[in-house]
Formats: sequence, C-alpha cells, structure tokens
Amino acid sequence: MIHRPATALIGAALTLSMAVPIAFAVPGSQPVNQASQIDTAFMERERLKRQSVHAVTDAVSKQLNVALDKMNRKPMFAHRGFVADKSVVPNSFQAFDAAIKNNCPQVELDIRTSKDGVYYINHDATLNAVAGIDRRVDEMTSKELDSVRMRNGERLHRLSELFDRYGTKLYYLIEFKESDASAIAFRNLLARYPQLVNRVEVQSFYPGILSRLDGILPNLYKQLLVGRQSTLTAHINDDYLDSMAIAKHMAKPATIAQIHDKGKEVWTWTLERSSVIERNLADGVDGVITDSSTVARTVRNFNTKQSQKAKQAAADRQQQAQ
Repeated sequence: MIHRPATALIGAALTLSMAVPIAFAVPGSQPVNQASQIDTAFMERERLKRQSVHAVTDAVSKQLNVALDKMNRKPMFAHRGFVADKSVVPNSFQAFDAAIKNNCPQVELDIRTSKDGVYYINHDATLNAVAGIDRRVDEMTSKELDSVRMRNGERLHRLSELFDRYGTKLYYLIEFKESDASAIAFRNLLARYPQLVNRVEVQSFYPGILSRLDGILPNLYKQLLVGRQSTLTAHINDDYLDSMAIAKHMAKPATIAQIHDKGKEVWTWTLERSSVIERNLADGVDGVITDSSTVARTVRNFNTKQSQKAKQAAADRQQQAQ
C-alpha cells in the first residue's frame, strides 16, 4: 500500500506551482526558499516519476524535514465539527470549539464558493439550514455573505477565517461541494498558510476537482467520496487519489481489501454507533468520519484492544519459540 505522508508535502507543490517561490519554515531551522534549493531538472524527473508511481521522493521529503511514512492524524474526523448536541450549528466555530473541547481536533467541513470566488464554510447550496435565507451561496457576493448571521449568532465564515482562528489547533478534512470549484483559488489560499500544510486533506464526490487539484498540488491528500459500487469501479484505478471514503453500507471486508490492493486508504462515512465504528476499524478501514459523541473514547478503546492483542500474539510467538 503506497502511503504518502498525508499532507506533509503540500508545501513543496505550492512552491513549485506558484509563479513566485514561497518560503517555508522547517521545524528547527530558518525559513528556506524551496525553489532555490531544489534542482529544476531533478524536480522534472521526479514529476515524471509521480505520473507512474504518484509517491513523494526522499529528496523532497528531506527538504521539508518530514519522514515519508509520517502520518499525523488519528483514524477519525468529526463530521462538520462536533455536533452531537443538536443545538450546535454544523460547520460553525461553535462546532469546531466543541470538537477541541471533546478531544477530537480533527474536523470534516464543507466549502462552497461565493459569486466572486471566495470560499465559505457551508454544506448546502443555500443558506436555509444555517440562517433561514433562501439564497444560493454561489449567487451571493462575499460582501453579502459576510453580513449573513447563522442561527447561533455567528457570521457565516470564510475558509480563511477558520484557518486564522484555529491554525494548528485542528486537522482539516475539507469537502469540495461544487464540481466546478477552483483548484487555483484553493492553492492560492493554502499558500497563505504554510504552517498548515501538514494539516489539510481534501475530499469530494466530484473526481474532477480532485484531479485538478492533483495537477497543481500533487502531494495533497485527496479522497473520493463514494456512495455506489459503480463509482468505486469507475475510479478505483485513478492514481491521483490517495483514498476512497465509502458509504457505511459498502464497508464490507472484500471491498476494503479491493481498495487496499490498489494502494489506497479506505475511509467510511458517516458513522454514529460506537459498535459500527469498532467493527469498521477491526475490518481494516483506515479511518472514519463520524457524528458520534463518543468517537474519541471509541477509538481509544479500539486501539487499547488492538495493543492487547498484539502483545498477546507476541507472547504466544515467544512461548512457541522456546
């Protein structure tokens, strides 16, 4: 199974794809200009390699001081923030604050684009659910959207405001809700937050936006949301995808193994019952997207059980060897 280090190397792609090089701070060092330190011919050879292998390189990894197998995240993301309390508005600061408070600082969120190309955090095409306004996000300007108040009193938030408020306190799994979303606008936004390149992953039901993102951010972790077997069959061999996030009814051991055999991670959505989460993890899924109010405890309990099984297996092997 090919594992790229989640989002650890977005910075390199940002640098190489922007017309103006970007300086990135590597832990324990002064900021470095990636474009000035990586040979252009070498990078072209590595780009061609990625077309066939689609994996990061040791050289680029060392530039960012990140191990190739480093996976920063845990196997769960809180769906639209922590919304077990139904009074909490999904995709709001209220929901993301609750995720942190409940020890689940990994959040899934949804983004849509304003009429003038600004990314806002909202699930539905309209503002009915969060603000009681029957207007589409993509038909309103950013000036209009900035004045919208959600039912908890918060303003509708730009994606940039989320990054400004939480920074490295969260890990972000960002779902593109529009098939025609701008990959370039997203790349340009990420370029303003180099400290977050280890903490951003993207997903969508639309393979087109993920493919476009891959063209300019090849090391960005990209996940296709899959609700039908026909979609899985059509895209399981797409090499720009790192992961398939399958609907919970599809999470059968054979399907999980099929996706793993193609070198991709398997995630499931959207889970609520702790018993289902534990069963999915035991069947080999790499992570879950969940509304569960006990997700942190569920995963902790599962990891404890797995650790106990591993210790017992090691003890059994040692006893057999004697």
